[in-house]
Amino acid sequence: MVGKIPGDLGNYVPYAPEPVRYGPGVHRPGIGEAHVLVMDSKKLSLGRRSIRRLRNLLATKAVVLCYHQVATVDSDPCRIAVPARLLEEHLQAIRGVGRPIALSELVSGLREGRVPHRAVAVTFDDGHAEMLHTVKPLLERYDIPATAFLINDALGQTHEFWWDQLARALLGPGRVPQTLSLSIGGRRFDRDLGEAAEYGAEQWERDRGWHMDDAQIPGPRQALFKELHPLLGGLSIHEREPVLEQLRRWAGAPNDVRPGYGVLTREEAARLAEGGLVDIGGHTVTHPMLPPLSPAQHQSEIAGGKAALEGLIGRTISQFAYPYGWHSDETIWAVKEAGFLGASSLIPVPLRRGWDAYRIPRLCAGPWTGDQLSQRLRAWFAGR
Repeated sequence: MVGKIPGDLGNYVPYAPEPVRYGPGVHRPGIGEAHVLVMDSKKLSLGRRSIRRLRNLLATKAVVLCYHQVATVDSDPCRIAVPARLLEEHLQAIRGVGRPIALSELVSGLREGRVPHRAVAVTFDDGHAEMLHTVKPLLERYDIPATAFLINDALGQTHEFWWDQLARALLGPGRVPQTLSLSIGGRRFDRDLGEAAEYGAEQWERDRGWHMDDAQIPGPRQALFKELHPLLGGLSIHEREPVLEQLRRWAGAPNDVRPGYGVLTREEAARLAEGGLVDIGGHTVTHPMLPPLSPAQHQSEIAGGKAALEGLIGRTISQFAYPYGWHSDETIWAVKEAGFLGASSLIPVPLRRGWDAYRIPRLCAGPWTGDQLSQRLRAWFAGR
């Protein structure tokens, strides 16, 4: 799940470029040339920029794509849904422009100091039910490996993910009480929606394309969603459920699961792993924001989730994905201690040789056409 979740990232550094290493055929300024460079600082600055640009263009680059929900939805405030028809176009684009590769193979190469150029690894977070019934057949059709990062305790749940419940309560058409009063983490949260308590079908149709990254917020309901999202994301699962229950009662929202919003059962997760094309990765036990947790909680969520998934599918898992992309030095240590060989973040850049295998960058796929993804892949491979 992608989200604007606050937290302490510790000594987190997204990317520290390697120092320049000069090899055969690369000209290195000698002592006799140094005075020219010193005399003209402007040319020196331009020269350094040119060198950086050239290194960027020549650097071997791969892309790790991150998907979440594969479904056609009425609204998508977190921007995580891609319809199945567009996913198929994406797989065609990956086949046409890139070189499909399993994430585990890509990470193995990275740890050995090599990254295949134009390699594309495909990942799916959270374990939506469409992974088995829609996504796996498409992956098989185009022979593209993928990694599915599963939340252990979410498997078989009979309710939607909390971010979908929040959107259902606040952003759907209809009337809700004008005032909202919640208890969140022991603190009162009171808001007045005013006229936005009444939300007609025409207004909903106008606003349903909104998502949290938009600069403009269409109205009080979207503002309230954007305010509550990080507050709920920072809660433990046990703290969050009473808040969701308050929201459902306030909005009169049901707690069933809509088509496209379900999660794999444990039996379905085991079937997803059959055949070897879809690798299973860890995504914690309950999908918490990891950095604020204690060392014992880190171990329970990360190592405990790994052991449970390995017991389910009958083999070792090597890859992990940080919930919401957030992690600290302590989080990385816990991932290593659990025995994972790599961990994926949500740093939105291509992968290059020299990256930390426990901070793998991923680019979140959007509802683009196949041609649009092809253009993006070419740009990412070219360093643009």
